[in-house]
Amino acid sequence: MSGLIQQAQQQSSLALSEQARQHLNPSFDETRAALNNAIENPVPRTDIQLNPRHEVAVLDTFMGGTPERPAHGFAVADVLRQTGGLDYDQMAFISDGDPNFHAPSPARLLTAPGDATADQRLDSYIETLITAGMSQTNSALEAIADQPNAPNLRGVNYSTSGTDLNGFMALNGLAFERDPAGNRQLTPEGRVIFDALGIEHTVEPQTLIQFAERGINRFGQVAENSPLVQGQLSRHEDVSRKLQEQGIHYTVAAGNDGGVIEEYRAHGIDLSPTADDNIYANPYNVTVGSLDTMGTADPSDDRVASHSVQDPEVDFLANGVDRQVSVFGLDHSVTGTSFAAPDINGRLVRLSRENPGLSAGAVQNLLRNSAGPPIPGSNIAAIR
Repeated sequence: MSGLIQQAQQQSSLALSEQARQHLNPSFDETRAALNNAIENPVPRTDIQLNPRHEVAVLDTFMGGTPERPAHGFAVADVLRQTGGLDYDQMAFISDGDPNFHAPSPARLLTAPGDATADQRLDSYIETLITAGMSQTNSALEAIADQPNAPNLRGVNYSTSGTDLNGFMALNGLAFERDPAGNRQLTPEGRVIFDALGIEHTVEPQTLIQFAERGINRFGQVAENSPLVQGQLSRHEDVSRKLQEQGIHYTVAAGNDGGVIEEYRAHGIDLSPTADDNIYANPYNVTVGSLDTMGTADPSDDRVASHSVQDPEVDFLANGVDRQVSVFGLDHSVTGTSFAAPDINGRLVRLSRENPGLSAGAVQNLLRNSAGPPIPGSNIAAIR
């Protein structure tokens, strides 16, 4: 009898050990299933509560930072304050990280136990990396669009972008580490990535060029062919349309990858024409690129900022170079399309306040018609 009890205890112990292993080191299939569930079955953002005082929702990052280097969202909000004529209590500060989103890191898919091929691992990583971020953004935007107590909401600003180059930068961060001598070497994740891209396991210059070319293009191919990605893009377009129909201007930053993409191409890296297009841009929101005024009041020397992407969906240009903001009583100089987007959002909010009978599209046309001289080589409305 004691032998049977001992055998039962051993079996129970083995079962508990297997459960612990799965919890601490889930398989590829388990990790993928958990990510898919979190992406496709989002929990509504009940933490987002607007009130009649709010005219703008600032969807951004507000955690971390210091007074000397404040979190990104606070600098964005100060641009909105300046151009929108807003007080801070007229802005809702909303985290773009969903507190309800509980899922493993997509990076786990690259090395999780299981029989998945290198191609399956890389493509699954790319799919879930893109869609995990988009699902959280969409949940926040849906909650904003469904607010019953925000009749004066006129703007939503999301100063972010998602491009194939952004995705490659994430791959690059996973692929390499330094050995004790300080030399670059491939990580276990990097070896999987290189296998999927058909690249030798070296860090020679030619290999790194292949990595950049194939890695950036792979992001575009997966995004174009993935039902999971296309589903989140459709969801994003639906909520963008809903915001526009409610008279709310939803602005996104075009992205700061333009200069890097051109540098890559100059080095002979063959990239898709859409490699720097912002995945968040669509016909129902307003995409904003950076204008460089060259530090002068003379519009004749203005140009599109070197960092600003050349996405055909860019609707407006606004100053995105050395903008002056004040956060926590300290002055800062900021650069990027992140700070051009709230410039336009603030102006649109102000125009909507002054023209309450106009639709969002009509207000945007008002602003477009106020644009100054065109930028050489660009037909995008430049707002100074």
